[in-house]
Amino acid sequence: MADLTAFEAARVTDRVSAWMVELDHSPVSLFAHTLGEHAALLITRVLAAGPDVLHRSARPPLGTLLNVWRPLMRTAIPC
Repeated sequence: MADLTAFEAARVTDRVSAWMVELDHSPVSLFAHTLGEHAALLITRVLAAGPDVLHRSARPPLGTLLNVWRPLMRTAIPC
């Protein structure tokens, strides 16, 4: 189970990284980087949970997610 989880985490990390590079000079680059950081947080939590990910949530704390999304929210919603 741990090998499969690590394999899938590496595969998703590589694809998200490639996607972020591909969209780096586009109008959605900030969104792509924010989504990539969000995915990295989730992957880190899944790897830390190990096999217990089948029985408990692997969500990062809300404050951590807000810190990732806050710069995007501030550019999208003028204060």
